[in-house]
Amino acid sequence: MDFRVRVSDSYLFPIPYSLFPIPYSLFPIPYSLFPVPYPLFPIPCSLFPIPYSLFPIPYSLFPVPCSLFPIPSATVSTNPAPSTLPNFPDLWQETLGWQPSVAQNSLFQQLYEGILEGNQQLNLTRITDPVEFWEKHLWDSLSGIKSFLQTPSDTLTPDTQHPTPYQVIDIGTGAGFPGLPIAIAQPNWHVTLLDSTRKKLDFVNQLVERLNMQNATTLVERVEQIGRDRVHREQYDLVLVRAVGAASICVEYALPLVKIGGLAVLYRGQWLEEEAKELVPVVNLLLGGELEHVAAFKTPITQSDRHCLYIRKVAPTQLLYPRAVGIPAQKPLALTSTISSPRRSNQADDTAL
Repeated sequence: MDFRVRVSDSYLFPIPYSLFPIPYSLFPIPYSLFPVPYPLFPIPCSLFPIPYSLFPIPYSLFPVPCSLFPIPSATVSTNPAPSTLPNFPDLWQETLGWQPSVAQNSLFQQLYEGILEGNQQLNLTRITDPVEFWEKHLWDSLSGIKSFLQTPSDTLTPDTQHPTPYQVIDIGTGAGFPGLPIAIAQPNWHVTLLDSTRKKLDFVNQLVERLNMQNATTLVERVEQIGRDRVHREQYDLVLVRAVGAASICVEYALPLVKIGGLAVLYRGQWLEEEAKELVPVVNLLLGGELEHVAAFKTPITQSDRHCLYIRKVAPTQLLYPRAVGIPAQKPLALTSTISSPRRSNQADDTAL
């Protein structure tokens, strides 16, 4: 086989033929047909595992750089490092009169990371920015129990000793709010996380196990059903309802579960005096409650309006309530002739998941 170089061909090539690992005679087309010289190739020819002659088109026609080829390969991570939640110790102290410990901050961070991971498969929350998450999930959840954060966790009220852990239930917990942050902030309480959506609650249960939270449990059930079950009816010291529905719907869900002397806390966005006038007859006459206090405040970063309604259980709830599944939402309780249905303007607000 003749490997001699002809003078008539050599002037077309800027590099010697001797650098190529295979004989020129194996190439199916003349070198002169290649549109660009080989030195313009982005990687050395020796990295390719097969002869150039087997390629049906010139390398110069490839639409992407050769560095994208898997030989040699490079490992690229597709999972960015999770963001870190802000601490804001001064804001905690100024607004709630409380600061989380190092261990509690660590649990808040693990909770945040778990929610971000779960959000890739489930529609858990639209709030994923770390600062927004801190304000609208962590701070907002704990704002409803501000007075408890400022008193010992083994007392129901500042002047009443309570020998057993608080029994707390979070109605419609969704992704675990406000129940999980409260369980972290109050490790001596026992928090039941109630929701009727099994898929979300299965995820919340995994979070509880991941965070090794011994004081939180999940319950998949309709609130109307457990409200008529003696295992749960009037068994809870504190009942939490956040981003579930109109106030008159929430009180019918909550008060049957509250024990005499206990509290229901309704998280609201906007709240009007007219709404309180409509709610009070329902609470007092039908459900055995008393609207004790309406706390109005603003969130510490975005200065959004917030209200928390504190309803004390003063008498047993009539056995008629809660009504059958779906009826409270379809026909909200009302005792004034001027109301066809309660206002729902703040049922979601920006406290919703």
